[in-house]
Order: sequence, then C-alpha cells, then structure tokens
Amino acid sequence: MSPVLLLLLALPPSSPTVAKPAELSGFARCEELAGRLPESEETARCFEETGEAPERTAEATARLRELLERHPGSPWPTLYLGYLDPTHAEALSRAALAGFIARRNAKGEVVARTNLHRLLYRAGRMEEAGIQAQRALAVAEASGQPEVIARGRILQARHLWILGKDLEQAYLMMRRTEGLLFPAGNYYVQRDCLNNLGNLSLDLGRYREGLDAFRRMADLAAAQGDRYAEANARYGMARAAHDANMELPDENARRQVANLARQALDAAVRAENRGVQAKAHFLLGVNSRGEERREHFNACLAAADTVRD
Repeated sequence: MSPVLLLLLALPPSSPTVAKPAELSGFARCEELAGRLPESEETARCFEETGEAPERTAEATARLRELLERHPGSPWPTLYLGYLDPTHAEALSRAALAGFIARRNAKGEVVARTNLHRLLYRAGRMEEAGIQAQRALAVAEASGQPEVIARGRILQARHLWILGKDLEQAYLMMRRTEGLLFPAGNYYVQRDCLNNLGNLSLDLGRYREGLDAFRRMADLAAAQGDRYAEANARYGMARAAHDANMELPDENARRQVANLARQALDAAVRAENRGVQAKAHFLLGVNSRGEERREHFNACLAAADTVRD
C-alpha cells in the first residue's frame, strides 16, 4: 500500500479529503504545479494546454502573465505564453530564446528556435527561418542529448523539405534520427520524425516507405489519443497509395486508395480536422466516378475554409 494511501486512511473521519496532485485537473492542476515547479516546462505547458479551448484562452494567458510577474524572465512560461498570444508571439519567442541561452538550456533553445522558425516561415521570411534551423541544429548536435539532437535534425529536415532542396540529405538525416527515438522516446518528437520521414519519402518516390512511416505515425497517434495527428497520418497513407497508383495505375490499387481515404476522412471528422477532411474528399473525388465524384468535390470545397486549402 502506498504511503499516501496509508496517510489518508489514518486521518480521522471528520477530516476533509484532500485531492492528490494526480487527481487535479484544469487550472487547479496547473496552479499546483506552479507552486512546486514555477519555472518548469511542465507547468507552462499545463497552462497553455488548458487554455487551448477558446473560452479558456484569456484566463490561461492571464495566469501565465501572473506567473511571469512572480518569476520575471523565466523562459518556459514566456515561450508558452507566446503560443496563446499570437500578437506578441515572435517577441515572446525571442525573449524566451534569450533566457534559454543565458541558462545554457539546449533543449529550451532548440524548442524556441523551432517556434521562431514556424513564425518566420508563416510570415514568408524564409532566409531568417533558415538561420534559426541551422543554429538549432548546431546547438542540438553540441548538446550530446539524443532527444535534443533529434529535435534539431527534425527542424533542419523540415526546412529543407519546405525549400524543396537536398531532400535526399534530409531523408537520410531522418533515417539516422529514428535510432535516437525508437522504440523509447518522446511521443511528440517521434511523431514529428515519422511525419517528416513520410513526406520526404513520398517526394523522393519511395511510396512504400512513405506508407509505412505514415502507418506507424497513425498507430502511434491513436495509442496516444492524438486524433488530429492520426487524421493527418491516415491522409498521408492515402496519399502514398494514390501517388504510387498514379505511376502504375491499377484498379485494385485505386480501390485501396479510396479505402484509405475514407479511413482518413472518418478520422478527420472525429478530430474536427477540416484540412484533412478537404483533402480526403479530394482524393475520394479523384478516385470515384459519376455523381459520387461530384459529391466529394463539393464536400471538398465546403470543408476547405482556409486560403491554402
């Protein structure tokens, strides 16, 4: 019997029951973490994840700012505040980066540079984004820490894939990175590695390898309950089968594409992943005939609610 349970059983009947930290949820759990580990990544991530729901974002932002008032310059709360405050995201990421550098925290520096890369890429500032990827890789390799090295390589490979250059180099980098992450490793880093590997494999015409990478990603995401990533991975599987069939058309292969696309669509609906819903309908339209094709293309347009889609 655990010491905590023995302690609770020893309390007199009139004593109030005190929830263990593991039983807390939402902001209560975050505040409990803040009391013990105010500057940790776990605490900052708790506030950010709790604030993902639109009705809680303002409160999560306010609580992170209060935490920073008590611990000025703390890099993890600063970084995660940037995820909730897109207006000041770049400034907050740069402030967090400076904090990690000052503390010689290699993981934090690579994570901050990864976020800066994302922001700069979305702003069309590709040269600056590339600098962040290069510096993150250098810091990661120098750290000697397997997970940090993997994060740096994943970012560099993603940047090369975005540019559409040195794809073979990026592919080999991801193959070397697998050994650092599997079978044991951080789920999110494993997921990003497989996503990179799948995309690079398809662009290099390695369709079977791409299908395998996305299947592994789908299984991994499903086991973690990450429905959004599972939908992305299942679409990747459908795209791998579709691209292979485009080179060597075959009726059985076409039916396989349609089956995988339906699985991706079902996963996307469960995850409310509108982007994958649009793309899955598009693949189903391409691989259907007659009125069914028209229905899928109409559904694709209805689900495509971003400029890119």
